[in-house]
Amino acid sequence: GLLAVGFFGDPEEGIGGNGVFYGGEGCGKQFGVQVFAAFLISCWSAGLSTMIFMVLKAFNLLRLSDEFQDAGADAMEHSPPKAYNGQKEPKEATAPGAGLLF
Repeated sequence: GLLAVGFFGDPEEGIGGNGVFYGGEGCGKQFGVQVFAAFLISCWSAGLSTMIFMVLKAFNLLRLSDEFQDAGADAMEHSPPKAYNGQKEPKEATAPGAGLLF
């Protein structure tokens, strides 16, 4: 979507830019602007994400505790005794009308 303006921008629509598919003078300029914008957005996202993850890492919030890791996240977070009724293997699911031929 971001690069589409560089391809399909129509100067006759009055929105500025001249897309590659419309040709004419400076038709690649708008595409270059859009590529540069994509680069800036990527840099902004990477920089902000790095700062957030560095703070989380400094406070040791990126990993589960040893207790969670030993027991397993599924057992600690999702309560398998309720979800799986303590069974080791799930029962075969039978839907209403299973086995009927239509």
